[in-house]
Amino acid sequence: MSCGYKFTISKKIVQEAVSPVKVEYSSIERRTHPLAYRFGYAFLWLLTIIMYSIPWASLDGEVYTGWSFTVPFSFTYLIGILLGLIVLVIKFKPVTMTVIAGIMMVLGVLGATFGYAIGGIFAGLFVRQLEIEAGLPLAFILSIIYMIVGAYICKRIREKSQLINKVAHKESKGGRGKWIAALIIIFFIGAFLGYLAGYAPATIQTVTMTITIEKTIAGTALTSPAATEGGLVMRIGEPVRLRGWELLVDYVKIADYIVEIDHFADYYKPKEGMKFVVVNIKAKNVGEDAKKDDVFIDFILVTDKANSYDEIDTWDLEDMWSYEITAEVKEKALEYKDFPSYELIPPNVYSKGTILFQIPVDEKPVALYFRVGELYPTFVIVPLK
Repeated sequence: MSCGYKFTISKKIVQEAVSPVKVEYSSIERRTHPLAYRFGYAFLWLLTIIMYSIPWASLDGEVYTGWSFTVPFSFTYLIGILLGLIVLVIKFKPVTMTVIAGIMMVLGVLGATFGYAIGGIFAGLFVRQLEIEAGLPLAFILSIIYMIVGAYICKRIREKSQLINKVAHKESKGGRGKWIAALIIIFFIGAFLGYLAGYAPATIQTVTMTITIEKTIAGTALTSPAATEGGLVMRIGEPVRLRGWELLVDYVKIADYIVEIDHFADYYKPKEGMKFVVVNIKAKNVGEDAKKDDVFIDFILVTDKANSYDEIDTWDLEDMWSYEITAEVKEKALEYKDFPSYELIPPNVYSKGTILFQIPVDEKPVALYFRVGELYPTFVIVPLK
């Protein structure tokens, strides 16, 4: 009898003792679930990818992201990103690994700065305009934040995880696989957001430019100036500012003869069955520093027969003999002055010249295409009437 009595009391004591603990534990679980900290860490890691994908520097208006500095200057930054991925996936020594990852990122930014300094020396020798973009200092600041805040988050995850029942919060069998898939998605999201914050790749713009050529030939009306999926549309006689230049296509004319005024009034005629198309261009340096005008490249003329022609030089032609240069030839000849390149243009000074094409006599020019800049260029489209 007494034995049963003791058993009843012991069971009641256990129930009273256990019940409050369960309530307290449930409260702790709701307030301190480590998954929230893990998401915070993942967000920090995402920001490091975004900072690596936005412009770090620019050369004559052409931008370079952190990826452009990877080999050999900012390679350690990429290592830091990979170490952060290891922390998220397998949680191996998270505090230590996060500190190391942050240090590697800082070293990567410092390496890119060193590369920038070297580039500045060469830019000075070749009179190029090299500038630091916002991404470089932002990446440095974020690397330090990631190292400090990320290490703190990892420490809190470890502490809070010890308070939670391992059975109640045991990961499902496929939990790690889900995290890996989520992190892969986060990586591409970060790179894409950084890409949006920077500039579109030239390959994508080349494809869209081809689409615009087809539309132009088909007779689609183009407004000016306007940004389209294929580039910047401008009209003859209307100046447009881009990348520190004020660009003007002054005129586009058909010619039977040209005279090169840079030399001794050399006269040229097109090949048989061909004619000249002369494009006069002016580019004014509207920046604060002197820079070279070698950013206007790849001029292409498109005709009504859907053919495209590259620019030519007088080196591709033969001089006319003196007996061929009659009064009629002199009257019809248009002046040709090669558009300068690699010349240092001071601020508020124009760089002037002509672009020369040779097309069949039975074709008419309908559009002029060219690009400004080599890396991440801006495509310019000039509809011709």
